Amino acid sequence: MALPAGITWQIDTGETQRLTFQTSDAQGVYAGVPVADDLLATLRRSSVLRVGFILAGRRETVTVSVPLASFAEASAEFLSAERQRTP
Repeated sequence: MALPAGITWQIDTGETQRLTFQTSDAQGVYAGVPVADDLLATLRRSSVLRVGFILAGRRETVTVSVPLASFAEASAEFLSAERQRTP
């Protein structure tokens, strides 16, 4: 499978970033970005994450908006649970 375009992501009206796909399997394709403290802080205070990709064969870009309204609370809860699991 050739997916050279990867995906794009943008937080609110910030700069659009591009990610290349790293791998794929029967479940889907995967791309990753390290989530440093500054990125986590930006996500926590933002309102929307836009993820874009190109539809195969149609050369049409689709953008999905992901609301971040509860991201701060959810990420704090997740990180707290992770700390409790670590011996």
